Parts: sequence; structure tokens; C-alpha cells
Amino acid sequence: MVYSGLYPIDGSDYPALRDALDKLKLNDAALVYEPETSLALGFGFRVGYLGLLHLEIIGERLEREFNLDLISTAPNVVYRVFTEDAEERVVTNPSEFPTGKIAEIHEPVVRGHRPGAQRVCRRRDGALPQSRRGSLLGMEYISAERVELRYTLPLAEIIFDFFDQLKSKTKGYASLDYEPSVASRWPNWSRWTFCCTGSRSTRSAPSCTRTRRTTTA
Repeated sequence: MVYSGLYPIDGSDYPALRDALDKLKLNDAALVYEPETSLALGFGFRVGYLGLLHLEIIGERLEREFNLDLISTAPNVVYRVFTEDAEERVVTNPSEFPTGKIAEIHEPVVRGHRPGAQRVCRRRDGALPQSRRGSLLGMEYISAERVELRYTLPLAEIIFDFFDQLKSKTKGYASLDYEPSVASRWPNWSRWTFCCTGSRSTRSAPSCTRTRRTTTA
């Protein structure tokens, strides 16, 4: 699942946000949420979605149907963290990351299938999945002009701007279909800390690899 924090811009709308999520939950069993607080953002909810499309739909419904003005934090995936004391912790928010000695960190991985024109796939976006820690599994020629590329990608790498970059590099021609993989990876994980109104916050910050953090910074 993909997790993101939802906070009302007006703190007095917190009960309205809670009631709105309760109503959406009645018709959407996949929606999960729990209260959380942030020193910078106030009272809100940690919400779990099936994917990016589910996240966008819920956000639009909350704003359109319930007239709520919301702040949505950067989406994060679920990490499984194993300490050297053989303790396993499930991390859905960077602020939950343990501070002790870490033995292993596992992140979810997806299998992606990207059909497209042969000339487009080769010239314009071939390096994009590799730049997001993707591995090419193989390719299959569907026809003389079309080819399908198969990748494994960390889910965390495609929940931000991957699809925007893909469409931009291929002028809207390429797409990516993905499904969960049973495999997991051990990333060189790091997290950001944001300062908002003088308060340090990790709840609104994304998690990322150290290489990605250096490149972004």
C-alpha cells in the first residue's frame, strides 16, 4: 500500500475530515486511516491507499464532495525494518524509523511492463527506469514497430514524478503497467527533515535512498 498524511488547512475542519473519511470507508473497504499529529501541521490522519490512482481519487472526493481544503504529505511505501536485536518493525512514516542499529531494511518492489514504439523506447526514456534503481528483465517485440520492456522497480521510485517524467520524455506515447512482486530490496535508506514555521517535521518529508537525496539536494 501507499501511505500519505492528510491534514486540514483549517484546524477546525478536523472533525469534518474524520466524518468524511468515515463515510468514504463505508463504500471503500480498501481505505484505511488512523489519527496522527504533527507539530508543524497539527491534527490529521495517516491514510493508506491501494496505489497512486486510489490516492488521487480519495483526495479529489474529499475536496469536491466535502468542501475540505487539505494538505497532503509526500506518499510513502511500507518498509520492513529489522534491528540487530532481531526485532521487526513496519514503517509507514519516516518519523517511525527506529534509531538503533539496523540489520536490514526491505522495501516493496513491482514488476513493470512498458509497451511503446520501438524508436521512442530506445531514444527517449531508456535511462529513466535505470535512474530510478530499476532493472531490465527483458524485452519482447510485439510487432515490427512496437516493443514491450519489462522491469523490476522499487515502488518508492514511481510514486512521485515517475509518470510525469515518462510522459514528458516520450511526448505522451509511453505508459507503464505494474503489479506487486514477491521480491523485496534492501535500500541504502535515508529520510528528509523539513522545517515549517520553526518546527522540524519528518511526517511531511519523503523517504529516499542516500544517492537520490544527494542528487536531489
